[in-house]
Amino acid sequence: MRLVLGIDGGGTRTRAALVDERGEVLGQGQGGPANVSRAGAERVRASLSEAAAAAGARPGSLSALHLGLAGAGSARARDTALEIARALGLAPPERVAVDTDLSVALEGALGGAPGIVLVAGTGSACLGRGADGTLRRAGGWGRAVDDAGSAADLGRRALAAVARAIDGRGPSTALRAALVARAGGADQGGADADTARLAPLVTRAAGRGDAVARAIVARAADELARLVEAVARALDWGAGELPVATIGGVARDATFAPALRAAVARRVPRARVLEPRTSPERGAALFALRSIGVETGAELVGRLADSGRARP
Repeated sequence: MRLVLGIDGGGTRTRAALVDERGEVLGQGQGGPANVSRAGAERVRASLSEAAAAAGARPGSLSALHLGLAGAGSARARDTALEIARALGLAPPERVAVDTDLSVALEGALGGAPGIVLVAGTGSACLGRGADGTLRRAGGWGRAVDDAGSAADLGRRALAAVARAIDGRGPSTALRAALVARAGGADQGGADADTARLAPLVTRAAGRGDAVARAIVARAADELARLVEAVARALDWGAGELPVATIGGVARDATFAPALRAAVARRVPRARVLEPRTSPERGAALFALRSIGVETGAELVGRLADSGRARP
């Protein structure tokens, strides 16, 4: 029985799925960050090795390895990641492939079918596949440039709103007390530099009716819906129903998710927001299976999705 490994490596953690040629998941593992553009080669190597070992993959045991890594958008970054992955010795060098984390997220979310995946976690990005296999992307520019609607964006907007409230330039908000508590008593919203970690404070305040937090959530949801709108337009989807799977902590937050669905419905009326079929690392495993000639039809995708019931 041939084995493959699918890996999804992000800025916070790495996940791996060991899968046999029938689509059964035999093992799952986690490791540290694997953003090839930020974490550094040694850290990426350690994270990949840790996740692979935890999933049960051993050197020389795999027929193929497919990785979807954050920061692998450029040819140079992919080449670096490919060198690191091949050096692990898990699979024959010619059967090791590197792609972006967004690509494997799309594959897992829709099982290879046409449609769109919207990722809203620490960052934000959107990728769609047309019926003819055409791929179109929007977002994913990074927090220094954009990442509208992401956790980092929510946190930045919360800090700005609190600063305005402190100055008297903006309305009072429950976010002020929440950020003060988070900062350990200092009445300075900027004390926490990792803005993405502030996102849950925003959604909780919005859920309790805070007007400022609700406005931040509404704006972020609309920004994400604009990503879907842009990709749908670029794909020239037409009048048929458009599947849109959402992935990431922000997109799936209990308070944020309804606002996001409503925003997508307004901007893309033909869109149908749905649950992902399975996780990005299992999407990576689908790519690996195809690379060794396995037919990844509906039955195998269903088995892969149901084995262990992993969800993003």
